[in-house]
Amino acid sequence: MTESAPSPETVPETPPPRERVARSVQTIGRALLAAKVVAAVAFVIIITYGHGVLFRAETFGGFYDAQAKALLHGHFDVDPHALSLEGFVVGGRTYEYF
Repeated sequence: MTESAPSPETVPETPPPRERVARSVQTIGRALLAAKVVAAVAFVIIITYGHGVLFRAETFGGFYDAQAKALLHGHFDVDPHALSLEGFVVGGRTYEYF
């Protein structure tokens, strides 16, 4: 038995190579965008402890700001009002462990 060549109506037309590459790039781009959105949502959920509020005052945020300012001025002691119970006084200066 000899096989006959398929008729032109039954052979699916394959797109040119450049078109296939363009479709692949579009598909990959869409998948990457979806992955970025999922990662961003997960990141926001994690860093906000599930609340989703990005701009609110942190409980210990004042200390970190005070410590950064102190380090920029070349010393480790911070304003005692920036610390709650965690600070300790040595030589009249307030410090906190980190």
